[in-house]
Amino acid sequence: MSMTSGEGTGGWFALADAVKRRRGNLGMSQRDVYACGGPSPATVMKIENTDGTGPKPGPKTLARLDHALQWMSGTAQRVLGGALSPDLAVAARSRTSTESGTDLEAALDPARMIIDHGGEIISYLLSVGQLTELPESVRLQGQELTSILSDFYVTMLLEKYGGPGQELPEHIRASILPALTAPEPAADTPDYYRWAYRRWLAGLNFRDADATMFSMYWNSKHGGSE
Repeated sequence: MSMTSGEGTGGWFALADAVKRRRGNLGMSQRDVYACGGPSPATVMKIENTDGTGPKPGPKTLARLDHALQWMSGTAQRVLGGALSPDLAVAARSRTSTESGTDLEAALDPARMIIDHGGEIISYLLSVGQLTELPESVRLQGQELTSILSDFYVTMLLEKYGGPGQELPEHIRASILPALTAPEPAADTPDYYRWAYRRWLAGLNFRDADATMFSMYWNSKHGGSE
């Protein structure tokens, strides 16, 4: 089945972007993907270098991508269908468990749960919010909830990987770049402080007065001092 222009082509390019960056983050070659149960190197090469034409990957190929790239089942299909952004797919929680076993803090901390599962939650809410048959009030509330969860997800991701003296990993920075480059909200409003705190966590420019306040907040959460 040939690709057509429009949404399908965009999804094709989104999948290419997600697969290539996810593979790079995992330190895998195209042959490594195949060795881990993924599609053949030739197929991976075609996916990553698509020109938006030709047949789309079938369900079996997408499932093999999920397996090899340590994605939750259905991730590649959601990217191809436009229900999940490449950035969220690249930064998604690995399907495999850690060798250390159950992390009590992770199990009890809702913020950690948002980090682990927020991308899929946000993606689902975005897809629900686009259903035109929903009542307008429900659709708008879904969009507002999506915005709140997105904001919380980005902040928690930055608190996990960024903060004082930490160099934010490039793949994390890339996945949340829109939140870091958003226009500055009105000063001394809740939206401003959330915006400024995210930039402080990422090591971007901020006001000295804000930095002092954010340092105190950070230390109170982490039980230490700079």
